[in-house]
Amino acid sequence: MLLHCLSTIVFSLAIGRALAGQEFSYSPGTASYRMIVKSSGISETKGVTRPISLDARQTLTLTISSRSKDTLALSIVLDSAAVSAPQLGLTDASSALGMRVSAMLSPRGEVYSRVLPNLTGREAFVTVAEEMARFLPVVPRMPHVGLVWSDTTRDPVPQLGVPIMRTRITEYRVASDTVIGGEAAWRIERRAQTLMEGSGAMGTPIVFQGTSVGTGAYFIGHSGRYLGADLREEVKSKATLSALSQDVVGEQTQTTVITLVR
Repeated sequence: MLLHCLSTIVFSLAIGRALAGQEFSYSPGTASYRMIVKSSGISETKGVTRPISLDARQTLTLTISSRSKDTLALSIVLDSAAVSAPQLGLTDASSALGMRVSAMLSPRGEVYSRVLPNLTGREAFVTVAEEMARFLPVVPRMPHVGLVWSDTTRDPVPQLGVPIMRTRITEYRVASDTVIGGEAAWRIERRAQTLMEGSGAMGTPIVFQGTSVGTGAYFIGHSGRYLGADLREEVKSKATLSALSQDVVGEQTQTTVITLVR
């Protein structure tokens, strides 16, 4: 009986050590990513429908370093950006090049704090900078196939001077093990429901309302490296210009593909 109890204790300790070894943490290091965002849809005003489209291509350099057992430091730099949006005319993203965002994170990617660059004169890139700080998806402590979890975020996302509050409820599921570029990884599927509301003025008072449904997947290496993502958003929006008795209604499909370059 004693031998059996000792064997059980040793076996339990072995399992504990094995499980502890599987605890997830993003690994320190530097990596480069390519991000391609494509959006297409329509906008309608007073019965007139117009096509809208956007094609944005960016490269970013991400550096993660360890500050303590519970804290990682993130630095991410926008190395290149090219934006094509025919309905907006000439789009110059050169002022955003070299933009650096710093953040303090938990080992699993939760943002504790972030420092944005001086965006005076390039206010159009405020949202880009905010999203750069949240570049890494949050991963649970012990990911495994079949694990399901959710989170809710609420944050401001100003659009062309109009303060908008975005509330997003996201469900995640570790759908499968896979291999990306020869590296063992988890495929983490997501389904997000987003509500956007706000009001402000762009020469005339505006009330904005929008919703979106997000799908797609993230790819996270067992080693702790972010290997990329393939995401899709279906967006519906309405901007009410009461002084002009006018609504601008929009529908868009946006895809985002993030690829680890090196």
